[in-house]
Amino acid sequence: MADLTEYLEGKRPGEFSPRPVYVPEGDSLFFYFKEDESYAERVDELLTVYRSQATGKMVGCQIKNVRSLLKQMGDFGVQIVDGPIDLRVIFTAYAMNKMPPPPALSELWQAAQLSPARFSVKELAAA
Repeated sequence: MADLTEYLEGKRPGEFSPRPVYVPEGDSLFFYFKEDESYAERVDELLTVYRSQATGKMVGCQIKNVRSLLKQMGDFGVQIVDGPIDLRVIFTAYAMNKMPPPPALSELWQAAQLSPARFSVKELAAA
């Protein structure tokens, strides 16, 4: 039986692709838009940003209570029933809860605008 080292020899990780990942167990959305080693910086109870260890620049984020944030958008008449969700919708819902929005939000907004990253309504429905 091969050990882990033998198994991993010759295997390489796939190419980095900035895409959000929804984790239903924590109702959290993770989004890394750059492939840097990073550290967490908690902004508040809903938002954690990840910064590059080398440069200190933002490379990703975690937003908690995604389903609740989207429900709030529905309370304002915004409903997403099918298709991919632009991350800026989540950032807008977050901003509605944080006035004034933290400075980190504008960095995230720009990163989402430059990225084709979307996540599926089906991911939330399956949770």
